[in-house]
Amino acid sequence: MAGATCFLCGRPTYDPDKRERPWARAVAGGAVALVCPRCRRDRPEWPALVDHCPACDSTRLSVTLGESVCRECGAVAGLEAPREGL
Repeated sequence: MAGATCFLCGRPTYDPDKRERPWARAVAGGAVALVCPRCRRDRPEWPALVDHCPACDSTRLSVTLGESVCRECGAVAGLEAPREGL
């Protein structure tokens, strides 16, 4: 993720100090979103700003090839129905 930044404050990615919280990975608007250690600490409302699993309401989502997969329950979202004749 070259040039990746915090979803909330725009801070460029960096390796946090070992005593600091790690970056959080989430999905927002169907795309990968990173949340920096400072925003995780100072903005406890950040989970409400990212996508949630439609099946279990978890924020532990990952995105692969346009599909959002819940790492908590395994639900897959974002699949389009197959079109006739393709």
